[in-house]
Amino acid sequence: MLKHLILNSKINPFLSWPNVDPNQTVNFLYSQAKIGEEKNETFCIVRNGIIILYFQFQKLKWDTNHFKFRCEKICNLFISTELNVRELNSTVKEIKTKIDNYLALNQITFVFADIPSSNSIANLFIQKMGFKFVINWLDGFVLSENVTSFKENYEFGSILPNEVEHLVKISTKDYYKGGRFYHDKKFERNLVEQLYGSLIKTSFQNKEVILVCRKNGFPIGAFISNSVKSYPLLSGLKVAGLRFLIVDSQYRGMNIGSELFSAILNLFKGEADIIKTGFETHNLISLNLHIKKGFRFNYSHNAYHLWT
Repeated sequence: MLKHLILNSKINPFLSWPNVDPNQTVNFLYSQAKIGEEKNETFCIVRNGIIILYFQFQKLKWDTNHFKFRCEKICNLFISTELNVRELNSTVKEIKTKIDNYLALNQITFVFADIPSSNSIANLFIQKMGFKFVINWLDGFVLSENVTSFKENYEFGSILPNEVEHLVKISTKDYYKGGRFYHDKKFERNLVEQLYGSLIKTSFQNKEVILVCRKNGFPIGAFISNSVKSYPLLSGLKVAGLRFLIVDSQYRGMNIGSELFSAILNLFKGEADIIKTGFETHNLISLNLHIKKGFRFNYSHNAYHLWT
């Protein structure tokens, strides 16, 4: 029943990924949902023996530790696209009391939801549940085999332990102020500005990829990325996931961001089949840079926030 609902929901964040067909996408999303049932709180509504709504609440431990209040995320949300407005309103009424009780019982202050832009029913459902739209994201990818070499005008290498704190300072001062946390004024601004520095520290501790750009041996920027991950259910694709880039504002206008981008792509060339990305749609500088580097875009999704 759940697989049928996933197929009906028409969610495909892997559209155009090489050698990935719709059946593989459904199987992957189904697998993620079943794995989630072991650790998340699952809600669903069944009518006439058919699941019409399914989703989970996932604990956001990192966010909770950073902001000092309980944060969770709605994940693995699938809803029938065949529901009309009357049926949708009835579904919201049936599930909302259960959700309100769950939030109150677990003292949850904040909930994040990530919804495909193309699924109008899912967006309408989440809005009727009281969530507020924050920003839209655009995801894309480039084939590793299409990455080209570039002329290096700066030094590039893995982060060194004595560079962490300096890069944290750069992120606090100069990171792009257009993300979803900046767009939601209910978050304490000081904690938001510390967030990306904390992510750098966590990435360093977890031995994730942090590529540093140096001038005369001094760090002036960095690209933070996830390590290459294999997806057995998606044709065994090996995927590198880009996260975020920082550049010291004193050195802007010197093509450092573009070179850092080329350097991280070349680092993954040969290790990954594709390199994926995601960024705020209104970040036109990032959009144009991605286009310049050969990315194609395949998935648009909306960020929603709920404060209890």
